[in-house]
Amino acid sequence: MQDQIQTKQTTAETHIRGAPGGLKRYNLVLPEELLREVQELAEKRHVSVLEMLRKFIRLGLLVAKAEESPDTVFLLRDGDTERQLILI
Repeated sequence: MQDQIQTKQTTAETHIRGAPGGLKRYNLVLPEELLREVQELAEKRHVSVLEMLRKFIRLGLLVAKAEESPDTVFLLRDGDTERQLILI
């Protein structure tokens, strides 16, 4: 009986905190100017700042994984102009 009560309390605490399995919390401190830029971009794209940060992280992980291969090149195209991005 005590085990059932403990399980219910643990489940309720997780649900109340809004952290279902697989999610972790990380507090991030950003310089005001950087946060302002992210906020402006999020507003233009009609998404939340959190969603913008998640997209940036996904892109960063993609770049980090790709740069492990010496044959990978990142190109930035703007109209007819093409630049190669070199990651250090």
